[in-house]
Amino acid sequence: MSQGNPIKEEEEEETKSNIHVGFRIFLVLLGILFIGGLFSVIASLIIAGDLESLRHVKDLILKEHFIIQGAGCIGTLAVVFFFRKNIDMRSISSIGFHTEGRSKDLLWGLLTAAVIMIVGTSILLMSKNITITGLHFNGTDFIYGFLLFIICSSKRRDIMQRVYS
Repeated sequence: MSQGNPIKEEEEEETKSNIHVGFRIFLVLLGILFIGGLFSVIASLIIAGDLESLRHVKDLILKEHFIIQGAGCIGTLAVVFFFRKNIDMRSISSIGFHTEGRSKDLLWGLLTAAVIMIVGTSILLMSKNITITGLHFNGTDFIYGFLLFIICSSKRRDIMQRVYS
């Protein structure tokens, strides 16, 4: 007695929504823009304290940028969760973020990304398109930068792309 693959069965499940897929995509993007943006603005106001103290994005420190982008990411997740549960009537796990048995793929992906970045940086250094004038390592900034890139940028974009692909 073999049991079917629950991931595959869930993928084959048709959406129960009667709203056209093009209109749903438009609504999700609109929701992400406004709700994600609203969360980011609220985070900016919390950081600044009031409207007069708001600063331009280029003047923010990495920690502030991380908090603002994290708030936008939470807004994106809220919109996606709402749409998957109430409009599509499907589970969040149907997006496809299953990690069971994927550790080898994850390791190869990280290794490939590291090689691409090292080769690209080496080419830019050898062609004198960039120069290194000094190296100051700050562990806290490294962690915030890493989290900002992985969680807020990559995963947010990945979730937005997977919702209706």
